[in-house]
Amino acid sequence: MFPSDTSPDSSQNENFQEDTDAVSYHQSADSRLDNITKRARSDQKKYTKLSPSDLIYSRDWWEKPVVIEEYKLIFFSIPKVSCTQWKLLFHRMMGLRYKLHKGERMTTFQNPALNKLINLGDYPIHQAEKMMNSPSWTKAIFVREPKERIASAFLNKFCGDRFFFRGKCCNNKILPNEEDRKQCDHMMSKKNFTYFLHRTLDCQDPHWDPQWEVVDEKWWSAMSFIGSMNTVSSDVKKLLESLNSTSKDGVIRTAWERFGRDGWGKNNTDGFMQQKSSDDTHKTNAAERLCQVHNLETEIFVEDHWHMEWEHPEYMAFEKGKICNPP
Repeated sequence: MFPSDTSPDSSQNENFQEDTDAVSYHQSADSRLDNITKRARSDQKKYTKLSPSDLIYSRDWWEKPVVIEEYKLIFFSIPKVSCTQWKLLFHRMMGLRYKLHKGERMTTFQNPALNKLINLGDYPIHQAEKMMNSPSWTKAIFVREPKERIASAFLNKFCGDRFFFRGKCCNNKILPNEEDRKQCDHMMSKKNFTYFLHRTLDCQDPHWDPQWEVVDEKWWSAMSFIGSMNTVSSDVKKLLESLNSTSKDGVIRTAWERFGRDGWGKNNTDGFMQQKSSDDTHKTNAAERLCQVHNLETEIFVEDHWHMEWEHPEYMAFEKGKICNPP
């Protein structure tokens, strides 16, 4: 039923799961962000009504839009787009603990029922609507090249965390036939990417659902900052440098100065999501790791079934093209 494909060695690919400097598919970061800023300014005259059923307000899942009032920031995180890292940053910005205790699970920071972050849905709907329409509020989101993101979900949720995929997609409810469940276990043991891709069609999950569906279509035009994981270091810095707050002593400081420039990494000396190396060798290695997962057939599959990711260049600016050339 499912054609065989190259089964990647997870030890070689685990670093790819959140590789933030993989192959570049976007136009230059400056031109892309400039175009988004111009588009956002032109859309400021449009007032959009917030409905109680809108995804950004009502969706019951872990990646709810986070609000940082001090900096007038509403951030829309996407699974497999470094969403956990952003939540750690927001904990720090709100004066909360942002380092794991020994033996503590990351769900403390990920789960909105536990992490103490403020979400857009916590506000009365009329207030949330004003915030979403106000040009004084930054509405930010980061996106990731679709083929990279799907490969990351495969390595993390299919190869790495088999309990997750088995419980989500191979249970008695979704696969009532015992032979189908056995096949699922077999395909996971084989790390079969083609099987995983086909199963995403009948087993939906935010980790591999299209990024375009995270935000209601009518609200994409409200996004005033759309960063890319392919230029994450510079985009993160630009976003945080654009957010200002006045301290008690009257000094205006940016979020980058207070929370982004340092305090990260093993020695607390690294910047937030700042690459130590972005040379051509690193990018080449990232491309090679990606092609250990993808082949021409799987690339075509993703382009077909995640087609909406390429249909909105004014927001995502992905360039469709084959990453892995056949031999």
